Amino acid sequence: MPIIKTKLSEPQMDITESGTYIIQTAKEITTEKLGYKAIKVTLKSTNSNDENEYATMLWLSDTIPSNSKLGAFVDAFNVFLKDDNAGYDTDNWLNHKIRVKTWRNKQREIEVIS
Repeated sequence: MPIIKTKLSEPQMDITESGTYIIQTAKEITTEKLGYKAIKVTLKSTNSNDENEYATMLWLSDTIPSNSKLGAFVDAFNVFLKDDNAGYDTDNWLNHKIRVKTWRNKQREIEVIS
């Protein structure tokens, strides 16, 4: 039988509607198999009883609608920082608290709280 050459990582959950989170990291990654580029955002719930690790992948594209995953983050930080370009710099996202307003396919919206 073939040996599977992979390793297991700690489980990560995707963010959910109405949840509030603190952004811990936002790193550009490239998938190994197909070479897709994304921003991997890791988050921690603001609920002190929730010890899960959260992560979401924001897929990069030349043009992004504001209701896409990436577009929701960029738009929310542009509004919060009162600068139409600030949301494009992921360093500006770190340690901010967000609330997920809507997190459905093609209907993504978050709000930066602090």
